[in-house]
Amino acid sequence: MNIKIHSYDNQMTEDDLTSDPKEVRVSPRFPQRSSEEMEQEVSSETSKKMKMLTNKVLCKTVAVQIERSPIPTKESEDFKGCLNMEFEYPMMPEWRLIQDRKMKALIDAKWGRDCSGNDKMLKVNAKWQKSEEQRRQERCQEQQHISDVDSSGQDSNEELVTTCGDLKTHKKWSHFKECLKYRRNGRMYSPTCRLAVEDRSLLRQLDIDIMHLNLPSWMEELSTSLKRYIYFTFFDRLSIDDIDVRNEENKVRVQVVTSKGQDVMNVSIHTPDEDAQISHIPIEQPKIKVDFSKILKMDVPLKLDWPLGFPLRFPSTKKSLKQQYLEVIFGSNQPAFCKIRPNDRIQTFDGVQYKYKVGMCDHVLAKDSSPEESFLVLVRKEDVEQPDKTFQVFLDGKKIELTTTQKSQSEEWTNKEEQVHVFIDGRQVEVNPLKARQILKDEHDTNSPVLFSLSRFGDKVILMSQQHGLIVETDGHYVQVKVPSAYRGKLSGLCGNFDGEQDSEYEGPSQELYRSPSDFGLSYRIPSKDCQVNDKKGLSVMRNARITRLNEFNKKETCFSKVPIPQCPEGYTKTESEPRELEFHCVPTELESTKRLIEVHKTNPLEKMASKRTDRIAEVEAELECQQL
Repeated sequence: MNIKIHSYDNQMTEDDLTSDPKEVRVSPRFPQRSSEEMEQEVSSETSKKMKMLTNKVLCKTVAVQIERSPIPTKESEDFKGCLNMEFEYPMMPEWRLIQDRKMKALIDAKWGRDCSGNDKMLKVNAKWQKSEEQRRQERCQEQQHISDVDSSGQDSNEELVTTCGDLKTHKKWSHFKECLKYRRNGRMYSPTCRLAVEDRSLLRQLDIDIMHLNLPSWMEELSTSLKRYIYFTFFDRLSIDDIDVRNEENKVRVQVVTSKGQDVMNVSIHTPDEDAQISHIPIEQPKIKVDFSKILKMDVPLKLDWPLGFPLRFPSTKKSLKQQYLEVIFGSNQPAFCKIRPNDRIQTFDGVQYKYKVGMCDHVLAKDSSPEESFLVLVRKEDVEQPDKTFQVFLDGKKIELTTTQKSQSEEWTNKEEQVHVFIDGRQVEVNPLKARQILKDEHDTNSPVLFSLSRFGDKVILMSQQHGLIVETDGHYVQVKVPSAYRGKLSGLCGNFDGEQDSEYEGPSQELYRSPSDFGLSYRIPSKDCQVNDKKGLSVMRNARITRLNEFNKKETCFSKVPIPQCPEGYTKTESEPRELEFHCVPTELESTKRLIEVHKTNPLEKMASKRTDRIAEVEAELECQQL
C-alpha cells in the first residue's frame, strides 16, 4: 500500500475568489455600505497595508492519495483513492462594522479503479455566510443611522419603520449606533464596539451541497437510516413536500440558519424527490448518552449523560479560526496575548482595552513577576509623534532589541529602512526571511540548549522562546506578546496581570489598583535622563502623596496615599496638574518606622500601602508636567 499526503497554503484576496451564484442577496432597497462611508474614522486611521491584510483569504489544501493491490478473493483490480480537502477563511480577524466575509470548506473523495470520478465519488461543499435576515437587519441599522444624520428625510423615515420596524427598541441597534459614536471620538475598541463587531461577525447560515455517484450499498443504507432518524426525532417540527418535486439527481442540499441568539435553528433538506423543512430546533449543549443496560444486555440502572465541554456554535470572523478552535478545545486554558497598536491603544492579556501614549522613556510592557522572573519586555518611542516603537526583551541575561531606528548613519542596510532590525546585547544580527535563526543559551557552547529563535515574515519579526513559552511579534509599529496559561496571575506591566479578572486590570507594580489608565501607565514608566525632553523640563515620577494632620488626641500624624500619583521630583515645580481623590493611611509621625517611610517615599513608591486601612479621604494634585526651579 502506498499513501501520499500533500499539504500547502495559498494566500488570495477576496476579489480573486470566484463569485457564488447561490450567495445570499439583499434587496436593492438596502444597498451595501462601505467602511469609508459608515466608518470614516476607521479608514483614515488605517493604512492601505492593513486594509490589504484584512481582505486576504487563506486557502489551505490537504491532498491524500492511497494505492493498494486488490484484496484476494474479494477484488480483481487495484484500488485507488483520492481525498482532497480545501478550506478558505479570512487570514485576519475582523474588526470592522461594515463587513461581509465568508468561510468555505470542500471535501472531494474519489475512489475505485481510478480517481477520475467516474467510479465512486462523494463531494461535500460547505459555506458559512450571513443569513438573509441578518443582512436585512444590518442594512436597516445602516439606513437608520443615515436617516438619523439626515433628519430632513421624513418620508424615508416612515418607509424605514414600515420595512424594518422600530429599531430603537433593539439592543443590537443600540450597540451599532453607540459604536459609531465611540469611533468618531477615537475609541476604536470600546466594550460597546466589541459587542457590535461580535454581533456583525457571526456567520449564521451554513449551506451544504453533497454530490455523490455510485456509492457503496452500506453508505446508501447509512444515509437513509440517518435521514429517517432525523425525521423521526423532529417529526413535530417537520414539513415535507414530495409532490411534483424534481430536484437535481445525485445531489442533496442542506441549509442551516440560526437565530440571533444562536439558540434555535431552522434546517431545510432538498433531495432529488422531496423538500423537507424542520423549524425551531433548539440548540443545546451536545451530550454523550450511554445506556449500559443495552450494551451489557442486562437490567442494570446505569446510564451516562455526559455534557461536552463546549457548545455547538457557528463561526465568527471577529476572531481567527485558530483562536476559535483553541477556545473550543482549551476554554480558559488557551494562550493569551497582549497588543499595542499603532494608534497607542493597548489590549491586555485579559481583554481590557485602553489608550496610553508611550513616550521616550522605557515602559514595562510585560514582566514575569513570579520568583523565576523568566522574561521582561520593555517598550519606548524614539519620537513621541511617530508610531514607531522600540522593544527590548530580556531573557536569561540576554538583551534583545527590536527597532526600526537606524543605530548609525554609517551603517548600510541591505533592506528598506522601515524594516525591524534586531540587536542582541548591542550587536546587530541578520534575520533571514527564509530561515529561523536560533540563539543558544551559551553561544560559545554548540551543545547549549536553544534559548530563543528569530524569524522574519514580511515586515514582521517574531521572537519565540519555547523554554519560557514567550512569543513577541512586531513590525515596529505594533507588538503582540503571547504567553501560555501557565503565567496566569504571575504577570505585571502595561499588558496587565493576566488573572482573568477585568475589574483588577489597572494593577501597579506594588499591587496597587489605579482608577485611571494614565496613572496605571505611568506606574510602569522607567524615568531616566535619557528620555527627558530637555534639561529644563522634568518627568513626573510615581510617588505616594504625603500630608500631615492632628488626630483626635492632638498628636501629629503623617498620612500616605494608598496609591502613588504623578509628582515632580525634588528641584522641580509643577506646570500642569489635575485633582485626584485618594485614600490615605495615617501613622504617628514620631515613630522611627514613619521616619523611614518618609525617606523611602522621596525616591520610591511605598510597597503594600494599598492593603492598609483607609483613615481619611482627601483631594490632592497629580503633577503631570514639571519645570526645573
